This record gives sequence, structure tokens and C-alpha cells, in this order.
Amino acid sequence: MDVVLLSTVVCLCVAAFFFIMTILNVMYVKKVDRYPDSAECPRVSVIVPARNEERNILACVSSLLCQDYPSFEVIAVNDHSEDRTVKILSALQEGHPRLSMLDCVALPAGWTGKNWACHEGYRQAQGELILFTDADTQHAPHFLRKAVAAILHEQADLLTVIPRFATISLAEKAIMPLLIWLAYCVFPLALMNRNRLRIVSYSNGAFLMFRRDAYQKIGGHAAIRDNVIDDLTLGRRIRQAGMRCVALNGAAALQCRMYTGMQEIYSGFAKNLFRLFSNSLPTGIAVPLCSLCWLFFCTVYIAPVFAAAFFMLRPQGSLISPGAALVAGMSILCSFSSFFLVSTHFRYPRIMAFLYPVNIFLLFTIAMNSIIQTLTGHTEWKGRSLHAEEGE
Repeated sequence: MDVVLLSTVVCLCVAAFFFIMTILNVMYVKKVDRYPDSAECPRVSVIVPARNEERNILACVSSLLCQDYPSFEVIAVNDHSEDRTVKILSALQEGHPRLSMLDCVALPAGWTGKNWACHEGYRQAQGELILFTDADTQHAPHFLRKAVAAILHEQADLLTVIPRFATISLAEKAIMPLLIWLAYCVFPLALMNRNRLRIVSYSNGAFLMFRRDAYQKIGGHAAIRDNVIDDLTLGRRIRQAGMRCVALNGAAALQCRMYTGMQEIYSGFAKNLFRLFSNSLPTGIAVPLCSLCWLFFCTVYIAPVFAAAFFMLRPQGSLISPGAALVAGMSILCSFSSFFLVSTHFRYPRIMAFLYPVNIFLLFTIAMNSIIQTLTGHTEWKGRSLHAEEGE
């Protein structure tokens, strides 16, 4: 048996499956700004949790206050910031009656900071629709109007929007588009949008718009108070309750700059990549399962490149047979096409698709770092130890 050939066939099957998934999502996941305006204008409460966000908070809140939607309020929740966040928000309040600033009381035991800030903001919110958005986002002036039109048109209980991640530094260019690509190739978004299958869910924390009664029905952030993966967990709870969640493409109206360099990227992902597994599984199972999943994922996208390269460098007498090289080439084509489609759809430089093996390897190292940092108790964010918040 040709082990290399068998391995490349497995890689091709997985890459082809993800390529087909990408095509379906690109074709059928709608763009949020394509919805016609609604005659209804339910009041929207926009909640922005903010801790040490002096770099982002002015642009974020200013973009929200410039929305052309007639009925909304913005609640900026100061989560014990130690920088100039409060001063910036205080200055913004002048002349903006739609904006209110709320200072969190002391963080209770068993809560993560963000979940507590969101819960505090919700308790003050008056809207029929509750929107949670991150402080590192910027919203086009028409975005809220179109989002309300979308949630009403789709009769959704939760509307989530995939943003376009800003990519300024080299590290951002290498890693951040992968988040969108992962959503489009791994999650059956098109299927989720069309039915209420409870096993299929996806939600993005940059934009979570709930109907108030749906948010209350799933217990809100209070029901997941110690969960770091708040966005995906809330989306899953909506689906498990038999309610409707819809994911849309927001590239033209919502921009997010989560991290500015590799150090922030490593720190940011350290807090959540491993917890995708460890939140629902014992550590003894989560560690090998997470490691094997990421290793397999990395192998699918990198091994065919090495197989094809070895064959091209030494076609005669190579360990790589012509058949294996052909299958590897087909796998590379599927992988490249998947990256190329997403890059085009979200307006990233298409040349980045050629670098996908390097990007995937970087993501693999970040995932391994997430396991190590979580197990050793070194994950923290915004100056807080996540282990202390979770009571670990």
C-alpha cells in the first residue's frame, strides 16, 4: 500500500469538503446591507463593554452615535478601566444624549469581566433589541438600520454579523483573515440560516443582536457567567432552545481590529482556542483531542505542499509517486481556491492566498500556545487573570 498516496487522498477529501463548504457559504450567506429598510423601528440598546480601550473606544462609540437609525441608545460599560477610557467616554457624553456610561460595580466571584459588564449593561437597557458589540469595532452609518431590517426580515432571535478584520501589521495580515476563512470553511452557515437544527450554531462576538425575550429565555450572560467563549456559547444556547440564529456577511459595514501585532494575537487567542474544547470536556480528554484536531487540520493543508515539492525536486526515484503528487496537487488547488474565495469576498489582498500554508502553521503554533498557557495558568486579558475569574 502506498501510504503517501493514501495520506494525500485523505487530505484531498478534507480540503475538498471545506472548499465545497466555502463555496456554499459564499453563495448563500447574505450581506447585511442588502436588506431593504423596514417600516418598523424597534428601539435598540447598544451595549459596549470596555476595559482599557483608550485605543479604540473613541472610534467605536463615535461610529455608533453617527447611526442614521431613529430609535437607539448606546450604553458604554466601563469595566474598571485603568487607562483613559473613562475620560474619553465622559467627553463623548457631552452633546450626545443617546450615550450613557455605566461603571461596573465590583466583579462578583465566578464571573468573567466581560460577561459581568454585558450583564450590567443589559440591566440598564430599554430596547426591544439588545445589541452587544466590542469596543474594537467601527460601524458604518447605515449599519444599525440594515441590521434591524435583517433581523426583522429573517424573523431571527439572534442576528450575528461577521466583520471585516482590519489588517495593518504583517502579523494581522497573516492571521486575522484566517478567522473569517475558518468560519466560512468549517461552519455550515448557509445551512444554519435556513433551518433550526440544534446541532449547528455559530455566532461572532463583534456583533450579537438579540430580541430581548430570546436573550432572557436563554438566561443571558448570567447563565454563562464564567464562560470565556461567550459568543459561541450564547449562539449555541439560542439554537438549543429551538430559536432562530442568522449569520450575515458584514464586510462592507462592520470593521474590527482585535489585535495590532503578534504578541497581542498570541495573548488574545491563548485565552480561548483551547477553551473551545476544555469548556465542555475534562482536561484529560480535551488536551489530546485539541492537539490532535489542530495537528490533523495543519497536516491537511501543509502536507500536500511538501509532497508536491518533494516530487518536483526529485521526480525520479522519489518517495512520492506520480499518483500521490497528482492528488497532492489537487488538494493544494482546493485549499488555495478556498482561501482565494474568502480573500476576494472580504476584500483582502488575493496574493495572501498563496501564503496559506505559512498562515496555517502560524495558527497551529498559536493553538498549541493556547493549550500550554491555559494549563499553566498564565492566560490573562486586559490585566486580569482568566484563571482567577473562572475560579481555577
